[in-house]
Amino acid sequence: MAQPRHGERFTAPVENRPFREQFAALRHLPPFLALVWRTQPTLTLANLVLRLIKSVLPLAILYVGKLILDQIIGLIETPGSDTLILWQWVGVELALVFCSDLLSRAINLVDSLLGDLVSNQTSYELIRHAATLDLFQFENPEFYDKLERARRQTTGRTVLISQILTPGTGCRFHPALGTGLIVFNPGSF
Repeated sequence: MAQPRHGERFTAPVENRPFREQFAALRHLPPFLALVWRTQPTLTLANLVLRLIKSVLPLAILYVGKLILDQIIGLIETPGSDTLILWQWVGVELALVFCSDLLSRAINLVDSLLGDLVSNQTSYELIRHAATLDLFQFENPEFYDKLERARRQTTGRTVLISQILTPGTGCRFHPALGTGLIVFNPGSF
């Protein structure tokens, strides 16, 4: 286990903290999300829209896969039938898979851009606040250590955006998948 440097407090890794303490940390989520929104509303909205589209895309891929299987079964039952429709559905399936990959890359790009902008914004706010302080405060090692840790933490929060929004995508996908299963095959429920 790593020892804290001089002047740093030791904090246990998240997985070693009590559940109550981990749950209490969620109170910091709304201010963080407000900071993300304030920093760049357009990119934040784009991120949410891209994730929403990506969460519904697997349902479309599954449905087109069903249509491909239906076409194959139809070709088996009536030999010599035209395969053009089958290949069109295969093309649609490939296009959907390509779009899914493209959306993943776009989400990663927007996450990265948004993370950098949030990091820059928090650094700016930290510097602006530090400029209002008296010089003698910077001579206090405890204060300076806290200021330095806050500065280092600004870059570590960029990954937090993706970590917050990724589970939300799964939460939107599961209801869409359940609805799709009920609509496409109501007899199974």
